[in-house]
Amino acid sequence: MVSLLKRKMHNSEKSLVLYPECATTNGKKGMLRFSSFAFCINDVVYPVAVQVSRPPFLSILPSVLDSTLISDLFWILFTPYTKYSFRYLPSVRKQEGEEVEHFAKRTQELIASTLDLTITDFLLSDKVELIKRQRIDRETARRRREGAGGRAFNRRILSMADQVKEILPHVPLNVIIADLRRTRSVDITIANILVGSVPFTPEPVPEPVSARPSTSASSGSSPFSQLSLKASGPTTTVFPSDFHKKTDDRQMSLQERKARFLDNARRAYIEKRGLKIPGYNC
Repeated sequence: MVSLLKRKMHNSEKSLVLYPECATTNGKKGMLRFSSFAFCINDVVYPVAVQVSRPPFLSILPSVLDSTLISDLFWILFTPYTKYSFRYLPSVRKQEGEEVEHFAKRTQELIASTLDLTITDFLLSDKVELIKRQRIDRETARRRREGAGGRAFNRRILSMADQVKEILPHVPLNVIIADLRRTRSVDITIANILVGSVPFTPEPVPEPVSARPSTSASSGSSPFSQLSLKASGPTTTVFPSDFHKKTDDRQMSLQERKARFLDNARRAYIEKRGLKIPGYNC
């Protein structure tokens, strides 16, 4: 590649413009170390110090660390103006027996003194590595924020699911949580379940531990002789039709009363919340 460029430069009167720094900086502190490639082609170079700036009131830098050529070009086209300063410096000739690296350093020192900058040992690869680290750090910070927000969201969903489970104990918890993630509302999820828009397989509800009948109670009374449920309106009372002698019949009567209590609880909740659900608004 170098020999090809040397032949073209030897047989042509045109100049070859090269960018030995290979990357932009903010132009305030230091310069990246020059690549020696640009100084292998010819023994004489004509350095040009270039600075790009915009007025402070625009608050738009000419370039930032991880900007791309397309983004920089976009801002050039959509800002009022961008100032380019070119300073043509005296030519620098390679001395006899001088190393290419030393020739590049002498040229860079001339440009750095003109721009009032210092020469650093950082290369283009160091800038690329810095950009990668900053992107990784930003991504890590973003994931941490999302993780913290996700944990708070999950706690809120679980709290809402417990509220729904108290009203509808036969609905599986995973079904409730899935609908709450979509609706983010206890009322809407309960309404969706009651109207049948959320399919699920009912799970068995644990039986409450009941007290033994008192021996001093009369034969016509039982621990379930009168059960009450306070709703938003007047007290709703459910009485058993009678006390069955057979255990199976008593269990069936208990299940019927539980179904009534559940239905009353649903109606009370719907009335309290003012929901409009077909079949529950009478």
